Amino acid sequence: MSNATDTEDRIRAGFAVLLERLREATVEDPENAARLNAAALEREQNRVWREYADHGLIPPSPLALSITARLDLGLAEPAHPPQREAAE
Repeated sequence: MSNATDTEDRIRAGFAVLLERLREATVEDPENAARLNAAALEREQNRVWREYADHGLIPPSPLALSITARLDLGLAEPAHPPQREAAE
């Protein structure tokens, strides 16, 4: 037959295991994760800018899809802006 002290010890041990699992599952440094996400966003934006520049275009916004992504989604390729005629 177990007594109240044994039950309390088992409950404490169970919570200790649960707390350890929670600590392992949490993000170690939220600021580091934010920095990594910002760096990844900047890399992708640079890639989109390079792709548009290869086509002689400027992306319509900082969050624009790449031309490749637009084509993969079945969207139209971005139109080239009308060329101005040289003033004489």
